[in-house]
Amino acid sequence: MKQVISIFLLFIGFNITAQKNNPKIIVGIVIDQMCYDYLYRFQKNYSKKGFNEIMKNGTNCRNVEYNYIPTYTGPGHASIYSGTTPNNHGIVANNWYERKSKQLVNCVGDLSFHSVGSDSDYGHCSPNRMKSFTVTDQLKLTYPDSKVISLSIKDRGAILPGGHKSDGSYWFDYQSGKFITSSYFRSKLPEWLTRFNENKNCFTYAKKWIPILEEQEYSSEDKSDYEVILSGKTNSQFPYDIEKLMSINNNLSAFTVSPFANTLLTDLAIEAIQNEGLGEGDETDMICISYSSTDIAGHAFGPYSKEIEDMYIRLDRDISRLIKFLNKKYGKKGYVLFMTADHGVVPVPKQLSDSNLPGGYVFVDSMEQKLKEKSKLAFGAELIEEIINLNIYLNHQRIDSLQIDIKDVESLIKNEVIRINGV
Repeated sequence: MKQVISIFLLFIGFNITAQKNNPKIIVGIVIDQMCYDYLYRFQKNYSKKGFNEIMKNGTNCRNVEYNYIPTYTGPGHASIYSGTTPNNHGIVANNWYERKSKQLVNCVGDLSFHSVGSDSDYGHCSPNRMKSFTVTDQLKLTYPDSKVISLSIKDRGAILPGGHKSDGSYWFDYQSGKFITSSYFRSKLPEWLTRFNENKNCFTYAKKWIPILEEQEYSSEDKSDYEVILSGKTNSQFPYDIEKLMSINNNLSAFTVSPFANTLLTDLAIEAIQNEGLGEGDETDMICISYSSTDIAGHAFGPYSKEIEDMYIRLDRDISRLIKFLNKKYGKKGYVLFMTADHGVVPVPKQLSDSNLPGGYVFVDSMEQKLKEKSKLAFGAELIEEIINLNIYLNHQRIDSLQIDIKDVESLIKNEVIRINGV
């Protein structure tokens, strides 16, 4: 059964129709887990030259859909940059069950390649699981002299947009705190990135996270029972001493949950544009920037948290700074910029139920156990191999060996699932 999830997409281009010549550079920005209402819910505290500049001078597509499920980071980025859906590009989730190996696999995981820029395991990656071209691939195929660079905190946020022919895809290494790549893309880091990593990294950017504005300027409350308490803290309230939290067992995830990771990524993008000479050749170049910390913080604190509100106010200033740089370097008519989100997020279900709103949890482990019991009762054997990403994998080999009609199994599973509260 195909399900359609309605979302909002923001696509903007500066003076697209007015441009007679090709743009010098295309700038693709994905903000991980950004909900459409953030554009308006936090708008009063946005600057004039960040999100507001984009909404005022760009084309705002307000009524579009994701026609697939689940809407995670991997399939979101692959769909944005390939222009097609998971059944075509192959990135059906962040991780999924592979029948051949009978293991869970990562959407960009690839043990055939190693880390470059670190001796960690975070570089065992490639875009090889993506089965379609991306717009960045097509740009390189059509104009071989064009250059493509992609950047993100998350590996999949950098790799999938950059595609198979990227000139450089770089992401955050949770062991060293620096940006790395995979031997799929390069044999060594460019010198400019090595210098950047030495001088600008999570250790030099980490500081105490306190609200950037006065208390009365926020619409969200700081105190909440629906947020994760970070390791090293005793509550989920400001302030967050990021540097101190990072020092506990080298917990660098404390950095990526903070807004300072967005600032570091913005600075990396500006550095990449300058040092890679993007937009300085005869052909159009492209840089893909994916802000991941909005998603990491969103999962920790929820969409109605003060932390998320403050993060977006700060991100707006980073976006403003990036646009100012682009305007100065290329001129307002010298580039095209688009911005969108790979997916949104639901409010914390417990918060909904406590507020007498529809919402709750479906516990997959108990559902799986119940379905296995039902299949054993009906057919004399457990016929479910795995449940992940709301997908139920049947044991086809066992079904065939027992000469059971698979349609009967599917019918049983369907009838049981729709009886579960919340489905």
